Amino acid sequence: MSSVPTCLVLLDGDLEGLVSLACAAEAGVVAGDASGSVVAACVDADPIRHDAALRQASAHDTAWLDVTVSAKRGTSGKLIAVGEASAAAGIPKIVWPVRVSPGRWRVREAATAMDRALLVERLISLDASELGLAEMRIETPMVDLDDEQLAELAADMAVSLDLCWWWGDASQAATDAREHWRGALGRFGLSVA
Repeated sequence: MSSVPTCLVLLDGDLEGLVSLACAAEAGVVAGDASGSVVAACVDADPIRHDAALRQASAHDTAWLDVTVSAKRGTSGKLIAVGEASAAAGIPKIVWPVRVSPGRWRVREAATAMDRALLVERLISLDASELGLAEMRIETPMVDLDDEQLAELAADMAVSLDLCWWWGDASQAATDAREHWRGALGRFGLSVA
């Protein structure tokens, strides 16, 4: 068992994070480093999403890293805060399960997300040696997956969809999210309530 986690998965209570967490946990098992190799964090201020992220981490027996971020910080600022907290905890890798919307600007949005990850990674790496790390890595494994690909991966990983923020919530946003996922997940034998 590893005493220091090797990977932090940034959650927001949605399917991308849940699948990323399941993949990271399985990678630890395959590497013989199952317990303690992965931690989770959430910087989403929405209490429903934050609660779902906590449930996702708990369901995967994943430790939690508290990261405090001002609501006024944008995406880059939040990612920097997570990078600083991860580096301070001695965790050399962050999995950021950002995924871009389908459509006309998909390539540009994916490139922007990957550029953001790379730039924050390099910024945090400047101070990493002072914290005992060789470098910081930020991975974006979901960035270019479409709904079908993510649904297939969710089915392969046998994730519990009821851990997603939209599962039991009655809001219009949750209803829309369930409707959005119903078709893609259904094609792989997963039902959305």
